[in-house]
Amino acid sequence: MSKEKVMTDEGEWVDSIQISGGGYVEKERKEPSPRKSLAIDVDTYELLRDICGLERRSLINQLQQLIEQRHKELFDGDYR
Repeated sequence: MSKEKVMTDEGEWVDSIQISGGGYVEKERKEPSPRKSLAIDVDTYELLRDICGLERRSLINQLQQLIEQRHKELFDGDYR
Protein backbone atom coordinates (compact mmCIF):
# COMPACT_ATOMS: atom_id res chain seq x y z
CA MET A 1 0.00 0.00 0.00
CA SER A 2 1.18 3.51 -0.76
CA LYS A 3 -0.11 6.87 0.40
CA GLU A 4 -1.14 9.42 -2.17
CA LYS A 5 -3.32 12.48 -2.68
CA VAL A 6 -6.18 11.88 -5.09
CA MET A 7 -8.98 14.12 -6.33
CA THR A 8 -12.52 13.20 -5.34
CA ASP A 9 -15.48 13.42 -7.72
CA GLU A 10 -16.19 16.82 -6.11
CA GLY A 11 -12.72 18.08 -7.09
CA GLU A 12 -11.28 18.02 -3.57
CA TRP A 13 -7.78 16.63 -2.92
CA VAL A 14 -7.76 14.06 -0.12
CA ASP A 15 -5.24 11.72 1.47
CA SER A 16 -5.78 8.18 0.29
CA ILE A 17 -4.18 4.76 0.40
CA GLN A 18 -3.59 2.74 -2.72
CA ILE A 19 -4.85 -0.81 -2.34
CA SER A 20 -3.94 -3.92 -4.27
CA GLY A 21 -5.68 -4.02 -7.62
CA GLY A 22 -4.90 -0.38 -8.36
CA GLY A 23 -7.78 1.28 -6.51
CA TYR A 24 -7.67 3.97 -3.85
CA VAL A 25 -9.43 4.23 -0.52
CA GLU A 26 -9.83 7.59 1.19
CA LYS A 27 -8.16 7.72 4.57
CA GLU A 28 -10.46 8.31 7.51
CA ARG A 29 -10.74 12.02 8.17
CA LYS A 30 -10.22 13.24 11.70
CA GLU A 31 -12.53 15.87 13.11
CA PRO A 32 -10.73 19.03 14.18
CA SER A 33 -9.93 19.04 17.87
CA PRO A 34 -11.94 21.44 20.02
CA ARG A 35 -8.67 22.25 21.83
CA LYS A 36 -5.42 23.92 20.82
CA SER A 37 -1.96 22.94 21.99
CA LEU A 38 0.04 25.18 24.27
CA ALA A 39 3.60 24.68 25.46
CA ILE A 40 5.00 26.18 28.66
CA ASP A 41 8.42 25.94 30.23
CA VAL A 42 9.02 23.42 33.01
CA ASP A 43 9.28 26.02 35.80
CA THR A 44 5.91 27.52 34.88
CA TYR A 45 4.41 24.04 34.63
CA GLU A 46 5.60 23.25 38.17
CA LEU A 47 4.06 26.50 39.46
CA LEU A 48 0.77 25.68 37.76
CA ARG A 49 0.83 22.15 39.16
CA ASP A 50 1.31 23.55 42.69
CA ILE A 51 -1.69 25.85 42.21
CA CYS A 52 -3.76 22.95 40.87
CA GLY A 53 -2.93 20.80 43.87
CA LEU A 54 -3.99 23.52 46.29
CA GLU A 55 -7.14 24.45 44.33
CA ARG A 56 -7.98 20.80 43.56
CA ARG A 57 -8.40 21.45 39.84
CA SER A 58 -7.01 19.82 36.71
CA LEU A 59 -4.38 21.72 34.73
CA ILE A 60 -6.85 22.68 32.01
CA ASN A 61 -9.54 23.72 34.52
CA GLN A 62 -7.06 25.87 36.41
CA LEU A 63 -5.84 27.54 33.23
CA GLN A 64 -9.43 28.22 32.17
CA GLN A 65 -10.17 29.75 35.58
CA LEU A 66 -7.07 31.96 35.58
CA ILE A 67 -7.61 33.13 32.01
CA GLU A 68 -11.32 33.85 32.53
CA GLN A 69 -10.58 35.86 35.71
CA ARG A 70 -7.85 37.89 34.03
CA HIS A 71 -9.96 38.46 30.93
CA LYS A 72 -12.81 39.76 33.07
CA GLU A 73 -10.40 42.13 34.86
CA LEU A 74 -9.04 43.47 31.60
CA PHE A 75 -12.25 43.74 29.62
CA ASP A 76 -14.83 44.06 32.42
CA GLY A 77 -17.42 42.23 30.35
CA ASP A 78 -16.96 44.66 27.44
CA TYR A 79 -15.77 42.14 24.87
CA ARG A 80 -17.24 41.23 21.49
